[in-house]
Amino acid sequence: MFVYFILALIVPGAYMLFRKNEKRDDIILYITLGIIFVLLCLRNPFGFYDLPNYDYSLKLTKDVSFMEMLKSTRFIHVSDVTGMESGYTWLTWLISHIGGNINVLLCIHAAFVCVSLFFFIRKNSLSPAFSLFFYLCIGGLTDHTYIIRQSFAFAILLFAFTFVVEKKPLRFLLLVALATWFHRTAMSFILIYPLSYVKLTKKTAIAGIIVSLSMLGIVPLLTKNVIPWAMSVLGKEGYLNNVIDFKEMIIVLTGLLGFVIFITDYSEEIPREDSVSFWLSCLALLFMCVSVYVELIARVGMSMYLPFAMILLPNAMVRNKNRALMNKFGIAIYLALFAYLVFIVVTTPYWYSFVWEPATIEIG
Repeated sequence: MFVYFILALIVPGAYMLFRKNEKRDDIILYITLGIIFVLLCLRNPFGFYDLPNYDYSLKLTKDVSFMEMLKSTRFIHVSDVTGMESGYTWLTWLISHIGGNINVLLCIHAAFVCVSLFFFIRKNSLSPAFSLFFYLCIGGLTDHTYIIRQSFAFAILLFAFTFVVEKKPLRFLLLVALATWFHRTAMSFILIYPLSYVKLTKKTAIAGIIVSLSMLGIVPLLTKNVIPWAMSVLGKEGYLNNVIDFKEMIIVLTGLLGFVIFITDYSEEIPREDSVSFWLSCLALLFMCVSVYVELIARVGMSMYLPFAMILLPNAMVRNKNRALMNKFGIAIYLALFAYLVFIVVTTPYWYSFVWEPATIEIG
């Protein structure tokens, strides 16, 4: 478990070490994401949930012909070859036909995730070190260790974020379609494009939080008809039988959004990237409220939408002109984030396992 703690602490450590260097932010990104890349490459394929099943699906494509792949290709529904999305299935088919194995897949995944995070944070964050620390403390690395298909989809959506900000709908839709080809839940990202045109004011921000929280009351009304139908389309009916408690994350997200509203000066123009990241964080809250009744949605809110708060919070704090107050808040938030990382690592089976360690997970 100490891997997660040490990795997170590298960020503030490097910040202090290179605080006088003009290229400090790039150095921190290179060092930390470089270590993340190595860790993701060296993860144990049989030491994390889901990874053995990815190894099994990779082997299924080895003897499949090109024409069989074409015939089994779908957009929304899963491929007949692996029972997984067609984009991911094509990737595994290519890897298996060049003689690659699960370790090659994990290295390709590691490279793509780290590169996308690097460019996303570097382009959009006013405090890259803060953004990276935030991301690691909300479980960023723990997600990428075993959630492969959704991780690929998330990395693609990081690039789609730019096209929302720049108002380029065609490129945005193409990237969302590509992400959906790796994990169908990425289709929900389409919601952010029309939402991005809602002017961010104090009133609309508060309304966004209220609408998101209202899902706690609305979703139970849909559990008899609408939700079962939607889950059957996705082939995930089994998730309807599970009810999990995410009250802590709902409280954390509500508090985070409320804090951003409190420190934001709405008399000035809100940059579009900050506005988009706020609405994405509202969607994270919405999905977490829905997940109280539909477990599958929890992973969407936590892994696909919550990470965009790593831009929202640092940017709001940097733009606030009361530097003395923001410095005090910054220290408190750093400590709170690290405490949250300790909480999720200690209370969940997310311990890191290296490739040379014994297998602990079987295909199931």
